[in-house]
Amino acid sequence: MPAPWVESLLSLAFPAACEICGAPAPVYPVTGVCGRCESGIVLIPGPHCVSCGRGLKTETDRCSECWDKHFHFDRAFSCTPYEGKMKKLLHTYKFEGRKYLKHYFLKIMQKFMEVSMDDLAWDAVAAVPLDPAKKRARGFNQSELLSAGISAWRRLPDLSKHLKRRYAHEPQHRMAKSAREQNVKGCFTVTNAEAFKLKRILLVDDILTTGQTTSECARTLKESGASSVIVLACARGI
Repeated sequence: MPAPWVESLLSLAFPAACEICGAPAPVYPVTGVCGRCESGIVLIPGPHCVSCGRGLKTETDRCSECWDKHFHFDRAFSCTPYEGKMKKLLHTYKFEGRKYLKHYFLKIMQKFMEVSMDDLAWDAVAAVPLDPAKKRARGFNQSELLSAGISAWRRLPDLSKHLKRRYAHEPQHRMAKSAREQNVKGCFTVTNAEAFKLKRILLVDDILTTGQTTSECARTLKESGASSVIVLACARGI
């Protein structure tokens, strides 16, 4: 992964274009999103469902999708809906190797944290692990790049290297919602439980859909000694 100054030099030599519309985009840092397109991506307003991060319109703490569900994390937040421009950006980031888009996603996540999570505190961050075969093929774990950025911004330890995926499972989007919890059961492990002992963990992911993957991660972390787990995803599947 290039150092920030290398990315900046490359952006000056090859001016950045917006990944959505092709218009000129900021070159320092390279975000890949022009101002016009950025204005069309909005944060999910509070209050938020404690289980999935959706915005709430009633005086409850859970949305209608989550009221009868149990998750192992303590709360979950999502910055934006996974639709339109954000959906295109995340797809480009993950499947077309545009790692520099992390700068834009971190900008969104930092803004959301300042607006909606300012009263919360953590001792460390960790990313949801990617299947090793996918990571080799893709060359990176998109969530690890985001957790590393948040770690540097908030000056928190990044414990991602201690949270691993045991095996590949059937992609969640191919499965019925009722089968997704069983699909990920037991697929994560912690290699250094002491690193998580009594710590408040911010668990970072790119997209939150049913919440079953992050819930299983949270279960593994808590069984390894974490005192609490709060999930932050860049986008919320609808």
